[in-house]
Amino acid sequence: MTEQEFLDLLARDVPPAQGGEVGIGDDAALVAVPGAALLVTVDAFAEGVHFPAWASPGQTVARCVRAALSDINAMGGLGRDLFASLGLPPGRSNRLEDYYRALRRECAPWGLRLCGGDTVSSPSAFLSLTVTGELPAGRRPLTRSAGRPGDHLYLSGPLGKMAAALRLLEKGWSLEGGSVSAPDGAPEERSAAEAALRAFFDIALPYPLGRDLLLSGTVTACMDVSDGLSTDAARLAAASGCGAEIEGERVPAWEGLEQLVADPRERLDLLLHSGEEFALLFASPAPLPHPCVGRLTEEKGLRLRWRGGMTPLEPRGYDHFREA
Repeated sequence: MTEQEFLDLLARDVPPAQGGEVGIGDDAALVAVPGAALLVTVDAFAEGVHFPAWASPGQTVARCVRAALSDINAMGGLGRDLFASLGLPPGRSNRLEDYYRALRRECAPWGLRLCGGDTVSSPSAFLSLTVTGELPAGRRPLTRSAGRPGDHLYLSGPLGKMAAALRLLEKGWSLEGGSVSAPDGAPEERSAAEAALRAFFDIALPYPLGRDLLLSGTVTACMDVSDGLSTDAARLAAASGCGAEIEGERVPAWEGLEQLVADPRERLDLLLHSGEEFALLFASPAPLPHPCVGRLTEEKGLRLRWRGGMTPLEPRGYDHFREA
């Protein structure tokens, strides 16, 4: 079973949300509480999957908090409370206070309150975050399901910096102790490599752009790009009952990507399929001051237009349970 098949099972099996709430299928849930509507999202991060074993508590926490807050941003909310569950091997319990202080430090600039959580022993480190958020008074959240054929598809900014960082980490580069180290004989351009690695832990989250898009009244659907543009565009289109076309030559790329990946088609594949970018992907019938990368269509499925041709585009973003 792939991750998407599991999500589809939940969508069929879990009773629909009631009374104006929003249940599973979007970036966060909308929970009705007396006098308010509360966004709630849960994100789990595992050592060796979401962050390397050498990452410091500060690096790990900064990356994970911003990734979780991205879901609230995608729904048009502002973060409110954060609950953290931390697992560490018993031999690393001396770092517990470091993680706590990193959480306090990271929450402050985003306006989050650290309200509680749990700590457990674990064979390897993990961090599970529950983040709540609030919507502007009287507003419904942005979801993935209200796009319409003909809507333009926009990105909040360039992709590729995280893709480059992931490739570098796989090749043995590190940022242990805050200093960049490269494997012997690494041919990559060092300044671009360092910028990508630092960005991996210092995510430039487009926050609170989601709230601004919601208040504009012009955006019909929105989500964050956490599993890759191809996968997330397909999800947004399917949730809206549409198909989508992606204009490959219009997908904005991080300026340093060309220094690290010379082949144009290889760069395009990274832009289309690499996850962990945390840009916002949104649909609107209006012209907006953001990069337009395609449109929603009546014809179902996902297609790529590149160098004058149109071909089917398989969603090949990150899936935790896809077999190699």
